[in-house]
Amino acid sequence: MGLESEDRRLGKMMGGEDEIAVVAECLEVFFFYIVSIDEAANKARVWIEEDYRSAIDNPDEVEQGIVNRPIDVIEKPLEVFYEQIAKRNATGLSAVEKTPEKQSEWFMKFYEQLVNLNFVPAGRVLYGAGADTDVTYFNCYVMPFVAD
Repeated sequence: MGLESEDRRLGKMMGGEDEIAVVAECLEVFFFYIVSIDEAANKARVWIEEDYRSAIDNPDEVEQGIVNRPIDVIEKPLEVFYEQIAKRNATGLSAVEKTPEKQSEWFMKFYEQLVNLNFVPAGRVLYGAGADTDVTYFNCYVMPFVAD
């Protein structure tokens, strides 16, 4: 989905460039925008919509709606809502299918089950699936018996 005129206006209003980058989207609703990136300082200024600022700890950042974070901690889209995690997980879990048609079919099946809370995967799957990180999806390990 490209940036629409409203997104460009917001970028200018927030002091950013005409072309701003969308960091995360959930069901076609934008919650976060990168306002600026300072590669030399390894920092990104990220604007957060007012309705979603309650998770911010710094009162100045809450008031401004701009958080300053190291670029390397923004390794995957910022996720505020479970629907965003469900979308990422469904994308990752369906990626093993061989054809785009099957990927799309299984994305919808996974997404519907996840978003409706009919199935809630364990923490390792929630963290890893669709995140392009090299982590195991196994939550538990069975160890052989070790005598005392």
